[in-house]
Formats: sequence, C-alpha cells, structure tokens
Amino acid sequence: MSKESAIFDQLPFDIVSTIFSFVHQADVLTCMAVCRAWYDRVPQYTEKLWRTIHITSPDVLTASYRRDRCLGSHVKSVVFETVPEEQLYSTMRKLVELGCDGIETLGKNKFY
Repeated sequence: MSKESAIFDQLPFDIVSTIFSFVHQADVLTCMAVCRAWYDRVPQYTEKLWRTIHITSPDVLTASYRRDRCLGSHVKSVVFETVPEEQLYSTMRKLVELGCDGIETLGKNKFY
C-alpha cells in the first residue's frame, strides 16, 4: 500500500466520502493534484459534492482536467453566473460531452 493512497485503503468508502463532503469543490481539485493516486481516486468519493455546479464563465469548462474528472451523470443542477447568453448552448453541450446527462435544473444569477 502506498502512502499516497493510505486514507482510501484504510477507511471505509462512506467515511472518506463524509470527510470530502466538508471540503469545497476548489479544495477537492487541489487534493487531486497531490499525486496520481489521489487524482485517480478522489472523484469517486466526491460525487455528492458535485451535484450542483456553478459556472461563472463559459471557458471555466475548458480549463481543468481535474474538474472534468469530477463531473458526470451525478450532476443534477447547474447555476450560470455571469455567462454571456449567447454562450449558454455551447456551455451546456460541453457539460453533456463531459457526461453530465442527468441535469434536472438550470438556474441563472446574471446574464450579460
């Protein structure tokens, strides 16, 4: 057992998931940068954390391989914040390409 994956191997899935439920999405992405083992394993423990995502810019979806690994069919709600209205379609298409095909609600805070 490697030191990098020790937390995942020594604790039950539910405990690790609960620990990650207290971590902000940005911090999850930082955790994934620790090592390859964490990059590979953290997303499975954080699905609940990614049920709602906030998009503040259309290019936010093109910038992060780590974030892309956390997205999938478990994403149920998307909130657009300051996204140009003409870029909503391409942003939604990108979400579907990333496996977010279970979206149930869309929200907006501000369009410009």
